[in-house]
Amino acid sequence: SGWLLPNLQILTIQSNTLNMFGRSDLQSYERLQNLQAGQNKFVCSCEFVAFFQSDIKGGDVQLTDGEESYICDSPLYLQEEPVGQVHLSVADCHHVLFVSVCCGVVLFVAILLGILLWRLHVLWYIQMTWAWLKAKRNLRRRQRCREREGLESLLSFDAFVSYSEQDACWVENFLVPELEEPRDNDEESVNHRPLTL
Repeated sequence: SGWLLPNLQILTIQSNTLNMFGRSDLQSYERLQNLQAGQNKFVCSCEFVAFFQSDIKGGDVQLTDGEESYICDSPLYLQEEPVGQVHLSVADCHHVLFVSVCCGVVLFVAILLGILLWRLHVLWYIQMTWAWLKAKRNLRRRQRCREREGLESLLSFDAFVSYSEQDACWVENFLVPELEEPRDNDEESVNHRPLTL
């Protein structure tokens, strides 16, 4: 601490175990003019790099051993880089801000995509595709039943139902089940086989 040495003007602490220093460390040395702290294993954190590149160059304390002797030792991707030439990104120095902005952008895109899908009736198309796949599966099942019974049909379907989107609920929930899978207790359905739609 500088208050132990109030009259110190030159500090030489090269090739030591110093890994970073800041404004408060230098301000505690009231009369410090020259600093030689190079050839240490510096941790190039955002705070240290910002301090070294801006505050030290314009401050009262001069680095008399040259900026080139201040080399990063960690993090690993900055190893052997001069502290004065390190450029840290926003993602490196402002994790919370970076993650917040990314989450905000993803949320905005998701909402925009949801509105777009809703406006283009994509859910309706997905439901129709599901209904079509169910119809294909039912067709294969009926064809296997006919093959087992020895019946061969020239036509794949008995009828084709075309309907409006407004009628989709009634068609899917009432008409299709009524024609393709008639109830066993219905007297009329006993004499008629189910239709393939």
